[in-house]
Amino acid sequence: RFEAFRNLDPDVPPEVNMAVDALPLEPTGVPGVQRQLVFDYAGTGSDHRMVQLTLRPETAFQFETCALTEFWVRGGNLAVNGQATHANCFVVCEAGAHVRMESPFGALLLVWAQGRETGAGNLFGY
Repeated sequence: RFEAFRNLDPDVPPEVNMAVDALPLEPTGVPGVQRQLVFDYAGTGSDHRMVQLTLRPETAFQFETCALTEFWVRGGNLAVNGQATHANCFVVCEAGAHVRMESPFGALLLVWAQGRETGAGNLFGY
């Protein structure tokens, strides 16, 4: 069910908090990249995923998005298609985007993927 809602008291913290950093690390098939599955929407009628990716220093890889994919850089240093990003930056990749990520010093990313990626192992755990 979809419904418009309004947070009547935005200063009250959420009732449910998830310790994302404590979730189990999983391999992605991409050298230097590990995944923590935050939420898998399989069985809900959508194919979305939320994951955290940990990139070791000197990691570089490329992939193509099959659907809208959004990244929030929690920490570290990251270049996306040659454009520098840093902590607290958002990166939005439209469906069909060719993406190259390079992290000379390592990075931590939260990812909202509305579909699979191709060409880089299994970044999002589909």
